[in-house]
Amino acid sequence: MDFLIENNLMTQRRIIIDVGHQKTKILFVTYKKNKMTVESCIMMDSEPWMQDIMELAAPEKLAEAVYDLLKSNAHYRKAEIAILLPSEMFQIEAIELNDIANKKDLEEQLDKSVKSSANARNLRESTTVIDSTVFGTYEQGGRIIYSCAMLSLPKAVADSIYKAFREKGLNITHLSDGHLGLAYISELYVDDYEHVSKLFLDVGVYSTRVMIQSERVCVYWHEIPMGVSTFINDVVENMGFLEDEAANILLGDESSFEEHDIEAIKNATEH
Repeated sequence: MDFLIENNLMTQRRIIIDVGHQKTKILFVTYKKNKMTVESCIMMDSEPWMQDIMELAAPEKLAEAVYDLLKSNAHYRKAEIAILLPSEMFQIEAIELNDIANKKDLEEQLDKSVKSSANARNLRESTTVIDSTVFGTYEQGGRIIYSCAMLSLPKAVADSIYKAFREKGLNITHLSDGHLGLAYISELYVDDYEHVSKLFLDVGVYSTRVMIQSERVCVYWHEIPMGVSTFINDVVENMGFLEDEAANILLGDESSFEEHDIEAIKNATEH
């Protein structure tokens, strides 16, 4: 499959569902001829399926919403689906490895480190879904350091999400937090040798995720405690708008405002 995609013999399609505290973003993405294209992006309120920042309370409602969208995007019905959940729902632990001989050695050491961390946290496969990833490498004191991460999610939560989507005939291939989601999006840039360094930003309501990639390797990732809400507060304090009004514009709903109001708010957030 990867050979066919990388050699432009077929189109790869993915659906990326980013479930936020207040909004859920759904991206329909294709990769063809060395180019990633976001064919469409839809934003919905998260309230029907998010009870609070720690719980996806009604995954069946999210699955139903995605299923309804696919009625008008039939060619995406068999596409891979990545669901990105709020980081607060996961336990995340950074892992650094060194003295790696080859790819097999990397896999074995990462697996060993993940099991050790899981045991230290008293995590069991019967009750927890454990995932890991390699973000990239950096050099320190002449040694190559592999930057990795372990994520864990209660199995009951993961199973309820998979079940809800499976019942709608939808194929979830990735279930992770937004940091891995940025890495997942970056995988679509296969053979992009023109832009060897890339900065990926995922700006949320309360925080912003950052990933820097160099030559298809993630060299940095971090979460900044600053998001759209930061600018909402500035607009409310400096311009006299109500919080809901400022939020609507900054989150993309400009339908109920005059053009000069919109420009005033956008100018205020630039200073």
